Amino acid sequence: MMSLRAVQRLRSTLGALIGATATIVFVMVGTSMALRLMQPVGTVLIVGDLTPEQCTSISRIVEPFSSGGLLRLDKKALRAAVSEIGWTREVRVRRVWPDRLELTVEREIPVAQWGNDQLLNSRGKIITDDDMGDASQLPLLRGPDGSVSLVMERYFVAREMASRLGLRVKELTLDSVNGWKIVFDSGMELVLGHDDSIARMQRFERLYLERLHSEAEDIVRVDARYTNGVAVTRDADARSHANLVAEAKPRDILRKSGTLDGG
Repeated sequence: MMSLRAVQRLRSTLGALIGATATIVFVMVGTSMALRLMQPVGTVLIVGDLTPEQCTSISRIVEPFSSGGLLRLDKKALRAAVSEIGWTREVRVRRVWPDRLELTVEREIPVAQWGNDQLLNSRGKIITDDDMGDASQLPLLRGPDGSVSLVMERYFVAREMASRLGLRVKELTLDSVNGWKIVFDSGMELVLGHDDSIARMQRFERLYLERLHSEAEDIVRVDARYTNGVAVTRDADARSHANLVAEAKPRDILRKSGTLDGG
């Protein structure tokens, strides 16, 4: 029969052996996992409301980052690289062990064209990328250098006004000749000039609701650059109405020149 001391030594020895074995197994598993995590990323998942072309653009950027495996992946650098694409709004990167990489990408939604080859989001930020698709149905905004924010701000005012009238803004231009000019989807132009453009829009809205809507199909141009009213020009098959006399009384303006009082 083994003595108590012998039993204790045996238990100590067995415990040490079990501990050593567990450590070896843990090291082997850890080493195996580490080696696996250092292998190239097996799956890249791109999540978002994106076109196939946009997904391809992102995949090209991800490829060099994913070759070293998840352990070596620089999430911050990858997020910054994808964010450099002109149409990305927010990028989130997530590592899914052991070999999957997930990117969630929110793209900018263009609300208008700017000039001939650029797009604008709702915050007036210029979006420049060929992957945005066909933007021909978006309103076209134009203005001098440095006027993007101002033109976008005025566009939102014009859009709300047009919506109340059952119209849609097709073009909005700010230039040195006519100042502000709006072209609606019906083809009708509204010239507002440089000053008091919002007040002149309000005058046009009131006159349109009161008098012009019933003959809107015949109207080519409305010039609101006057103090007391607007000048209305109809198409080639109707009479042209021009040159409101600002000093005339409202009833005389309407009767003599065919223009409409806005006062």
